[in-house]
Amino acid sequence: MNSLPWRRPLGRLALVPLLALALLVPAVPVALPAPAAAAPAAAGGLRTALPAALPTAVPVAVTTAPRPQVGALFPGGVAGSHSCTGTVVASPTGDLVITAAHCLSGSPRGWSFVPGYDAGRAPYGVWRVAYGYVDPRWRTGHDPHYDVAVLRIEPLVVSGRARTIQSVVGAYTAAEQRPVGTSTRLTAYNAGRGDRPITCANSVASERGWPLVTCGGFYNGVSGSAFTSVVDGRTVIAGIIGGLHEGGCTSWQNYSSPFHLSWVSTLLTRASRRWPADAPTPSAGDGC
Repeated sequence: MNSLPWRRPLGRLALVPLLALALLVPAVPVALPAPAAAAPAAAGGLRTALPAALPTAVPVAVTTAPRPQVGALFPGGVAGSHSCTGTVVASPTGDLVITAAHCLSGSPRGWSFVPGYDAGRAPYGVWRVAYGYVDPRWRTGHDPHYDVAVLRIEPLVVSGRARTIQSVVGAYTAAEQRPVGTSTRLTAYNAGRGDRPITCANSVASERGWPLVTCGGFYNGVSGSAFTSVVDGRTVIAGIIGGLHEGGCTSWQNYSSPFHLSWVSTLLTRASRRWPADAPTPSAGDGC
């Protein structure tokens, strides 16, 4: 995704009150420190396409209240800037976050994940990334068909007890990619700090086999955001911004790798069973 202004601008400062959000357990909000220095950017996602006009009839993302399951990833700690988006994904161990593989350059150990990040505040705490996992086909060749990463998150003491992130904020379930025409929502953070999430919904399409949600306003930092749909009354994850051109070459193209449980479930199982973690090399770029 492009770091130039037309594709991934910095987040906006907006100090607004938190809305009441449904939680499984209460958590104490954390005020994040002022930035000391710019954080290192996540690997990949630097789009280089020339700007183009937004097509007519394309919905544009709007700022929204945070969702506790969706958060911002800070590679250099919360004193810096966030660079990719992650979502808590349901697992037996309750400690997994899903994002894009091209966000990782080496081990993500020590990164910070802030679920429900809200205008510089961490209403559900700051969680430390322990390890990262990618598909072998990404690890060995950066195959964009497998541009998904799973992060294992360390427990956090909440109200005097060590809790998993899923027990605090809940989680969405990974599911097979949805049929063309299914209503799909993207909730993401543009790169920066002090901002609130953006959201947009549209029908999922397919372009040469790549799932695509066309929504404007998505710039650097949205990589790793989940394609979410409601199936039988529950929210599921059926894609991750990434894949073709590491998610797209314009602010309205939001691709995913073909999201099939045949390999996504294997990735989740490796992470939940604490198999040896991965430290993928940087991607070769988005090709825009």
